[in-house]
Amino acid sequence: MALSIIGTKFRGTTDAGAPLVGGLLYTYVSDTTTNKTTYSDALLTTPNANPVVLDARGEADVYLGQGLYTFVLKTSAGVTIDTVDNQSSTALDLSASSGASLIGHEGRTVAAWLGDIPSVMDDYGLGVPTADGVTDDTAKIAAAVAAAYGSGSDLYWPDYDFATTASIANFHSVRHWGPGRVKRTGSTFYVDPKEGQSNTIYIATTGNNANDGLSANQPKLTFQGAFDACENYGPTLSGSWSIVAAAGTYTISAGQQTFSTPSKNRVVIRGPAAGHPSVPTAIIDGGGNQPSYRHGLSASGNGVQVEFRDLKAQNFTEASGNTRIGFVGENGADVYWNNCHTYACTWTGIYGFSIPRVRIAGGILDGAGNAAAACVIMNETECTLGYGSTSTATGPILQDAGIGVYWSRGTQGHIDWCTIQDCGKGAQIGESSRVDIVGNNWKRNTTAIFCMSGGGFNQGGAANVFNQGTADANTNVYVYGAYSGDLDEQITGQSFLRVAYDRTTRSASGVVTDTFPTIYTIPAYRMQGVGKSCRIVVYGIYTMTSGNTLTCNIGGMALSLAVSAAATSAMFKYEIELHEVAGGYRAFGTLGHSLSAARTGTASAGFSNSTDQAISIGYNMTGAGDSLTIYRTDVYLMG
Repeated sequence: MALSIIGTKFRGTTDAGAPLVGGLLYTYVSDTTTNKTTYSDALLTTPNANPVVLDARGEADVYLGQGLYTFVLKTSAGVTIDTVDNQSSTALDLSASSGASLIGHEGRTVAAWLGDIPSVMDDYGLGVPTADGVTDDTAKIAAAVAAAYGSGSDLYWPDYDFATTASIANFHSVRHWGPGRVKRTGSTFYVDPKEGQSNTIYIATTGNNANDGLSANQPKLTFQGAFDACENYGPTLSGSWSIVAAAGTYTISAGQQTFSTPSKNRVVIRGPAAGHPSVPTAIIDGGGNQPSYRHGLSASGNGVQVEFRDLKAQNFTEASGNTRIGFVGENGADVYWNNCHTYACTWTGIYGFSIPRVRIAGGILDGAGNAAAACVIMNETECTLGYGSTSTATGPILQDAGIGVYWSRGTQGHIDWCTIQDCGKGAQIGESSRVDIVGNNWKRNTTAIFCMSGGGFNQGGAANVFNQGTADANTNVYVYGAYSGDLDEQITGQSFLRVAYDRTTRSASGVVTDTFPTIYTIPAYRMQGVGKSCRIVVYGIYTMTSGNTLTCNIGGMALSLAVSAAATSAMFKYEIELHEVAGGYRAFGTLGHSLSAARTGTASAGFSNSTDQAISIGYNMTGAGDSLTIYRTDVYLMG
């Protein structure tokens, strides 16, 4: 048999564990036989009978009054089966305010352990905060934060609103936890934000980095001050975060200010709302001619997600050199620039390096006439320049720079709906980079699209406008380096590959007909397919009687060309191309030397694609004084 109390329910069971139906519970003052009343309701207004009769489940509602009880449990027949002393009401409800004092751990009550956790609701000499979201709790909160900061402790905030009217010293140097909120001047700051909750830190040119920045009335001074505050809520920020800069000019001349805290959602770093193409009023100024590599605002690190919005970077210049940048995204960050303007940045206005994703929407990016500068440089990055735009009215404007946008070292992405004007190179597409170029307006650039070796682009979608034949014409529309250019052309384009060469000096003289050794053998079926070609080029010097011949043998095909006139020590070039043509294969040849007109010829029979075809050079000389020396033979294949 057993008896138990679960909440306010008394339960009796038999030895077999069955409900003690009709059981009798007698209640006495503890350790006596004096009856002590129990009740059937929490307000203790309805006394139970004594004994209490258990129902068909072996249960009864039993609420205890003050003091200790003895329980005696009997069967319905009056047989005593259990007696328990020292029962009290506090033992029944551990969720009551006194419950923690009834549970022990390692020689102390839970209440004692909980008392060791600093809480903003503790009394730090000024009383306990009101925590009603209206009454000013600034002094009490400041005392709690000061105590936690001094002891290096975390600070717990229960689920209340704490109204404050002034900045709280060292607020972001203390680790906060719990569901509590700080209210100030219309703003709410969640000390331990969860998804769906939003926090803002304010900065202004009139601010102070000793301020907590929880309202526009107590702003921090610098972007870095706000960035550092966010680190306290990491390692990964939850909820939504914004850093809002008031209008004004923020000088950044000692080195870049970097946001590096990972977040679950994109952190917005912005000035007052402007929208493209309006010029932002929150200005990051590089201070003019400063030492090298002192950049502006940066987002850096894996897991970092940032949107820079409605900000302008200017005057990132130096006395000599071109190494300063307005905005930087690097080292794995995911960065979105939205209506960010730049002016006079000697390296580039916006730079993305080794980051997974860049989006640039709107903004005017002005190189201020610096031929060594670029407006945008992307390096080992995926980028959409013109993100979200559907026309050049909403797309970025890149102008007056050495390079409008430079797609460098394996960068991929889009250049869409931009206006790119008055640049040395509107777009420079670098090594192994690929870009889709859609709907852009190219004006007055020396070269609109410049492809370095290995760079390529597509022009799918809306047509680009190059303004040729107008006052806005570009000097050059396209300039391509080796193995670069329009990818649609490259898909169908082919080039020759040199597959063999012979640099052994081959000589013959006198009256003789013979063939030099095989230079290269075309494998069976290598020439099968539309557009296949083979080129053989022979360089040498000969003394020949008019009518002597050189023959290029390609398998069973022989193309012979006669010397057009007698020649003594004449330089010659013998060039033959074999092409796949409708109906088979045909060779075309040219033999030219320095003393007379070239000879040309063709052959169409004898080449077999289904077997290996050896290439060799034969000769027929009829004069005793004739001689032939071949210094070099090259073989190329296409397709």
